Amino acid sequence: MNQILPNKPSATGSRIEKTTRNFIVGIIYQILLLLLNFISRTIFIKVLGVEYLGINGLFANILSVLSMADLGIGTAIMYSLYKPLARKDKTIIAALISYYKKIYIVIASAVAIIGISLVPFLQYIVNLDKSLPNIKIYYILFLLNSVVSYLFVYKTILISADQKNYLLKIYNMAFAVIKFVAQIFVLYATHNYILFLVIMVLSTLSNNYFCSIKTEKIYPYLKLLKTELDKTYKKTVFVNIKSVFLYRFGGIILNNTDNIIISILVGTVAVGYYSNYFLLITAILGFTNIIISSVMASVGNLVVDNNLEYKYKIFNILSLLCFWVFGFSSICLFILFQDFISLWLGSDYLLSNIAVIIIIINFYMPGLLNPIWIFRDTTGLFKKTKYITIVTSIINIVLSVLLGMRYGLTGVLGATILARGMTNFWYEPYILHKDYFRKPVVKYFLQLLIRTILLCATAGLLYYITNFFNISSVQNFIIKLFLCIIVINGIFFIVFRKMDEFIYLKEYFLKSIIRNLKTKIMKK
Repeated sequence: MNQILPNKPSATGSRIEKTTRNFIVGIIYQILLLLLNFISRTIFIKVLGVEYLGINGLFANILSVLSMADLGIGTAIMYSLYKPLARKDKTIIAALISYYKKIYIVIASAVAIIGISLVPFLQYIVNLDKSLPNIKIYYILFLLNSVVSYLFVYKTILISADQKNYLLKIYNMAFAVIKFVAQIFVLYATHNYILFLVIMVLSTLSNNYFCSIKTEKIYPYLKLLKTELDKTYKKTVFVNIKSVFLYRFGGIILNNTDNIIISILVGTVAVGYYSNYFLLITAILGFTNIIISSVMASVGNLVVDNNLEYKYKIFNILSLLCFWVFGFSSICLFILFQDFISLWLGSDYLLSNIAVIIIIINFYMPGLLNPIWIFRDTTGLFKKTKYITIVTSIINIVLSVLLGMRYGLTGVLGATILARGMTNFWYEPYILHKDYFRKPVVKYFLQLLIRTILLCATAGLLYYITNFFNISSVQNFIIKLFLCIIVINGIFFIVFRKMDEFIYLKEYFLKSIIRNLKTKIMKK
């Protein structure tokens, strides 16, 4: 059997163990979150109605745009922490965390000021056939939730950078359950949306505070070592933050303005319908992000101590993994999306088939870029791509308005595909290959094209097969899902089974399973 990766020292074993632990806990967390979100959404719609659902989606989106004040600072923090963590330099780590505390206070203040300044403009953004009371109070509570999300969180990034993200997931699970129970009780008992939002704010604050206390217990030197970064180090960190800010600024505008434009041009209720589909997309992204977050810190550690050719092989492995995961998910969405919404909420909540296909493409395209983003963030290449998403977001806004005025919801969503295709979808892979791997990017794009053709052919085959099953029951839905799992993975296995990247992934997951089983047996 071909071995595309050389044997590595025990540090690699440690990375694999942490990655596996992050993956398993992440899966459990995401399943729990998925169940809670769908139950909560179902009850929310039945109790409060689609108008409040639209308001909920719109304000959450506006505050996501405001999170651009975050500057994407989490990425810059993790990038700065990789080397001192690898070297166990507690003094630098403590100094960095202290420095980031000051930055996060500034961020929270900026979010509060900008958020409050938008209050007079809510009447132009919210577009409902019938007015709802207390719109400004709802918005202020969403804003407060965004502000408190920055409090205490600066410490917990150290846990993620140290590949112990599973600890945060465990704590988050507990608070998610508490929030869910409290919100459902309030909805049924009072039908009061304000109390529903107050519980959201209290949950966010409590969760962050608890995780902060736990971080100090895991890394007690954070309180003991009172040091400041020297000016040279601060300057380096600031350059990283500035580069990430410019990139994240464009990314947040790109990903979080659609709902605002839809609300203005089409109506706030349309935001509610779209948010049902986006809830499922978010849930699936939660599962895929488990893979990304589980390996990201490992890659960051890898960048410190491994040769370029080895890292390029890791990149190709991640590319195959992301195609498999996002390709499989995209085909499942294509076959099952409308059926799922119909069974869950009823046919009255369905969007057009064209809109659904556009939503799926918007899910698939950035999914393929995840390996690019992992290496971009962990190698510092974000300095060279800092302007690209700003260009993408400007093109997206212009196209969204123009196409939205003519084609409505599908025009707004389709504009994002065009904007990505014209800019970062080709530019970022080009920069990574040219400036970091020092290899031609043609092979990458050709491979991507071939795999996408395979994806479309598989989707067409499954559509033909499952077309015989009219969605009239949960049983038929389950049959379709079963066929998706068998056919998609079967075809992917046949095509990729002899590739070195697939062989490595297969051995990696088998070794991880065996290692976990041995650990459990030894504990018993």
